[in-house]
Amino acid sequence: MKTLLPQRNWKKVPDPFIVGIAFIVVIGTNIAQANEIIYINDNLQYEITSAFDEIGVVHGINDNGAIVGSYLSERQEIRPYYWDSADGFIDIGNDFETSDQQDWGEAYGVNRNGEVVGFYDSHQFLWSKTAGVINESLPLYPGAINNHGVIAGMKDGQLATWDSTNGLDLLGNLGGDIYPIADINDNGRIVGASYISIREMYHHAFIWDEISGMQDLGGISLTFENTTSIALAINSTDNIVGKSWHYGVRWNEAKEIFDMGIELGEPTDINDIGQIVGTLPGGYGDAFLIDQESGLLILEDYFPKNSLWSYLGGEIHINNAGQIVGTGTYNDQPCVFMMTPVPEPGMSVLLLLGSGLAWRRRGKGMATKKHKWVNGER
Repeated sequence: MKTLLPQRNWKKVPDPFIVGIAFIVVIGTNIAQANEIIYINDNLQYEITSAFDEIGVVHGINDNGAIVGSYLSERQEIRPYYWDSADGFIDIGNDFETSDQQDWGEAYGVNRNGEVVGFYDSHQFLWSKTAGVINESLPLYPGAINNHGVIAGMKDGQLATWDSTNGLDLLGNLGGDIYPIADINDNGRIVGASYISIREMYHHAFIWDEISGMQDLGGISLTFENTTSIALAINSTDNIVGKSWHYGVRWNEAKEIFDMGIELGEPTDINDIGQIVGTLPGGYGDAFLIDQESGLLILEDYFPKNSLWSYLGGEIHINNAGQIVGTGTYNDQPCVFMMTPVPEPGMSVLLLLGSGLAWRRRGKGMATKKHKWVNGER
């Protein structure tokens, strides 16, 4: 298969375009929270901030902007966290009594109600900010939770679900053990990956639903059997993103697979309007956004002039409000970043002009980089 790569072209910023930057000091340690305006085009403008100044990984964001993941504590322990704009950073592990042998954990998913799933020490938990620990002994290894409170995970090598009404259901696999579950939408459809045989080295992406059960989504390869793939996220219209071999791929609602044209890329999330985020190359490369109107955009290409932000990457997620979160570096310090869409183009510029903190984003005649998303459909 011929690989289609992102094609670069150059587009001048509308001249004159004025943006600003304002700095707010975070109470606490050694990093300033930077509110900078990232201008991509007239339809895509973001305010980028450091949500908190811990060395952390993001595993999810809900539609209210609450973030969950894991962070490295001062004692060099990996611990689960929850963050929102109202109450800031919360170490979920503080709500558990733990042994001294394995004092670590992660939070994997958060729903619209603020319910969080993950593990800490020997606890497989369901937690919320208001109720604290709801259940510390879930009967499955949790990977995701939807807005109806249904938790998807794995147990004994099988896909499993649990909720407070129906309890535990074991849903099988593709012949071998499944990976930790990637995502579940509000229709109850679950995506992830499963080995196709106990003795095989290949794993395939799958989707499970109540009517059809577990369905093998295959991947990109010369033969169906000799392929490897994983589904990482699903939106409300059953569009899925993930990887097959070294390629970023997506499946549409008809379960047809498309090479997204991003070799070594890793798309990690998709929202309900079809915006896709991830990293290029996958893992801890540069964060990207794929927007249907603007194509493939490497977010660092659009930092303001003299920005103190130098890196956006890690595990990237996006919610239905268009907020993008991940790991960043601001003023040479690691942090978790949040990019929030500016609702009305130019509004933030007017506000910053009023405060006297604005200047020209780029010199006259300079250009910013834009990537065109190319695949079989475009």
